[in-house]
This record gives sequence, C-alpha cells and structure tokens, in this order.
Amino acid sequence: YPSRGGLIEFLAVEYGSGPLTGGLSLLTLLAGIITLAMAAITFGSYGAALLEGSDYPAILAKGLAIALIALLSVVIAIGTGAMNTLQSISVVVVVTVLVGISLIGLTQMDASNLDPASYPQVSTVIASLGLTFFAYTGFQIIANSVEDMKTPARELPIAMYGAIGVATAVYVLVAVTVFGVLGADEVVKDADTAIIVAAREAIGQWGVALSVLAAAFATVSTVLANLYFGLNTSYSLAVNGSLPSRYARQAWKGATFGLILTVVIAVALVAFLDVNQIASAGSIVYMVVFFMINAGHIRLRSETGASLPLLAAGTILLLVAAVPFLVNTWQNERVVVWFTIGSLVAAVLFEIYLSKARHRTVPASTVEAKPTDT
Repeated sequence: YPSRGGLIEFLAVEYGSGPLTGGLSLLTLLAGIITLAMAAITFGSYGAALLEGSDYPAILAKGLAIALIALLSVVIAIGTGAMNTLQSISVVVVVTVLVGISLIGLTQMDASNLDPASYPQVSTVIASLGLTFFAYTGFQIIANSVEDMKTPARELPIAMYGAIGVATAVYVLVAVTVFGVLGADEVVKDADTAIIVAAREAIGQWGVALSVLAAAFATVSTVLANLYFGLNTSYSLAVNGSLPSRYARQAWKGATFGLILTVVIAVALVAFLDVNQIASAGSIVYMVVFFMINAGHIRLRSETGASLPLLAAGTILLLVAAVPFLVNTWQNERVVVWFTIGSLVAAVLFEIYLSKARHRTVPASTVEAKPTDT
C-alpha cells in the first residue's frame, strides 16, 4: 500500500478509518516528534558542553536544539537536493567514525570485561528491549518515501533491510567495543557519554573529538529524518481527515502547515518538558502501533503475500519486549504510562470530534499542494 503516510496507511487498511485508527495515527506522529526533540536536545547538550564545559547552562542547550530544528526545517522546505545531500553526508560520517573507533578499540579491549557474570539480571535485559525497540523505529520513516520511488517493490526492501542490517552491525560492534574497553560498571556510571569515554581510552583526545563529531551528525540526521516524517505523516493525516485539511497545504516552498505544526510541537517539547522522561511514552506508542500492524496484517496476508510465520514471530516478539517493559515502566515511571493512556484518549476524542461534530471528510482532490517531492 504505497503511501507517503507510511505505517499509518497500514493501520487504515487493516482497521478502517475510525477514531481508534486516527488516534493511534496521531500518537505515531507525536512519537516521531518526541524522537525529533530528543535528538535535538542531544545535539544541544553536546554543543553546549563544547562551548561552556560540563557545567553548561540548560538554556544554552535548549537554544541550540531549537536553532537546529529551525535550520533543518528550512533545509526540508528547500527540497530534495539539500536534504539528501546533508543526510548522505551525515550517514557516511557517523558510520565511518563509529566503525573506525570500534575497530581500534577492539585491539585494546579486555575480553574479561565481556564476562556474562558482570551482566545485569535477565529480567532487566529483557525489560530494556522496549527502549532498544525505540532505537529502531526510525527505520519505518523509509516507508514514507515510497511514493517517490521509481520501483518501490524493488527499492523499498533493499533500503529497509540494508539500513537495518548496517545499523545492527554497527550497534553490535560499538557495544562490544565500549563494554570491552570500559567494563559494565564503568558503562553504567558514564551511561550518557560511554562511547566518548571508551573512545578516549582507546585513542585519546582524538577519540573524544571524533565521537562528538559523530554524535553531532547523528543527531542532525535523526532530526532531519523525523522532520521529513512529520511533513509526510501530517500531510496524509490531513488528506484522510484525521487532521484539519489546512495541514496538507503549502506554507512556504516545500513546507506545509503540517511541517510547521511538527516544528511548533517539537520546539515546545524541547523548551518546556524533560524530553528524555517521555521517551518511554514514545516507545510504548510505537510498540502498540507495530503490534496492531503485525496482528492486523495476518488477516491480509493472502492479499499482500506476507509470510504467516514471520508475522506471527513479529507479533509474539513484540509482546516479549512490551510486557516486561510496560511492567518496569509502571513500577518506576508510572506517570509515563498515565501520560500515554491520557494522550491516546485525547487523540481518540479529537478524532471523534472531527468525524462526528464537524462531519469532516477530506478528499485528496481538495488539497491545494503536495509537500516537497522528497
């Protein structure tokens, strides 16, 4: 079902265009914006640390984060050329630096640091899969570009599997290097900067500089990708009536009012909330959405040609990751669970308002302009 809406198109096909589907689609957009805000804050924190040292003022980090969002929004509005060039440069820099540091680190690590005796309890590791899942959700953004692919049946699988394969290999390589160089206790102690600490141990100050460079480009790439996700998802939601139709209309160059909405929400999250605290909420939303997509797809498998064992395995593994994560979140961050439930209720009520109180239907032919041809 090729659509710039990506995964929300699957929700609509599988469950219809009712308030629940619309509400989950809105929450998916919110989860993407949360990811955007988290990456921007990370960029701001690294930048502020470089400018002012470890005791940097919080307002400086937030200011840099908001400036990055604004700058990359302009890049998105300009069109495909600028966005693709910046994204390609970011990916090459990040992968090259991380692989390079890891390969050097492997020659200096202490294999005893990888002894399973130092690992946390199995239940803790399983519970952490929820946040690990969140780290992979960005790959669904690839599906948002399917309308602009010349041969999506060929290009989309290559892009999806290729990206996930490369990222997984890099993740594992970095993890082995960091734990091998530092040991589990040191990694926990320096959780937010463990890669930088490991790079310093392996290479010295050059390792620190390269790690910060990679972090900067990685956050730029993530913010850019999620702005693109917000552009296309808000467009699709406005076309199908889950958002007011004006959010599909062109505001400036390739920017729609939906992109402006995405930027405004992201800036508000950065300015007024602890984004890291609500990251768990984004993970819960994504797990619920992907569970429903996998489960709903089982019914459509004869139409799509999907593999029943793969769909069943994906659905079961989502439960394996989700249940311990939800239990752990309920025990330690109960407010996150209530925030997620409250957001879903609010989104569904908003959809009911649009569909019932305002009798909203928005055929695609009434939309004034498509977003940039990315």
